[in-house]
Amino acid sequence: MLQSKLGKTVVVVIVSLIILAFALMGMPSKTQKDESQGATVIAKIDDDPVTASDLQAGFQEEAMRQSQFGRRVTIRDLIQQGAAGPVLDKVLASKLFFMAVDESDLAFSQDYLEECLRSGPRFQDENGQLDQQKWKDWVTEG
Repeated sequence: MLQSKLGKTVVVVIVSLIILAFALMGMPSKTQKDESQGATVIAKIDDDPVTASDLQAGFQEEAMRQSQFGRRVTIRDLIQQGAAGPVLDKVLASKLFFMAVDESDLAFSQDYLEECLRSGPRFQDENGQLDQQKWKDWVTEG
C-alpha cells in the first residue's frame, strides 16, 4: 500500500517536471509561435493562445500567494511540490473565464454601478451613506 502511494507520487512528480520543462523551455518542433508577439504557445482554447509567459505568470502568482504564509516560495519549490498541473489548470480556467466574459456582452451603465456602490452595505457608514474610505480600503486590499 505504501509502496503504491510512493510510486504514484514519484510518477506525478516526474510527469509534472516534464510538463513544466516543455512549458517553460518549449519544444521548437512541437510548439508554435504567436506571430503577434513572438510568444511560445503552449495551448490554444479555440483560437486564443495560452503562452509560456501566461504559465510563468501563473507560477509567480502562486509563489507570491504561498509566500504570504511566511516562507519565501520560489517557482522551483512549486515544481518540486508538484504544482505544475494545478497551476496550468488555473491558468487555463482563468483564460476560459475571461473568454466567457468577453463573449457574454454584459454591460452596465455608470449610473447603475454607482447606485450599487452607494447601496452596498459593505461600503456604507453607520448612517447608511457611502463611506469613500471603506471603498478605498476594499480596493487596496484586493
